[in-house]
Amino acid sequence: MRLPRNGGPPPFTLASDTDGVRFIIIDPADADMSEWTLEQRDSQGRPSLSQFEQATWFSDGEGDWNGLGYGTPKKVWCAVADHRGRIGAWIGPDGARHDL
Repeated sequence: MRLPRNGGPPPFTLASDTDGVRFIIIDPADADMSEWTLEQRDSQGRPSLSQFEQATWFSDGEGDWNGLGYGTPKKVWCAVADHRGRIGAWIGPDGARHDL
């Protein structure tokens, strides 16, 4: 993945699956998230990590994704994003941190 010039993440959507688990969804056309990890911090400041994986999500055709089955299915990159968590950093395959 190449981060935009401002060092921020690629375009992403926060979406929930049928169990209500929230995910960060990244279209593979925007970035290859192979071996990337998402670091989050809970309300107490404790970190947790979530590896990006490919999974089938559904697109409404306007840039929004859902795990509920509405729209066109597509393989995307996703990582669990806790409802109460705050995204702290994107961690690359080489271990480089990109803090937000």
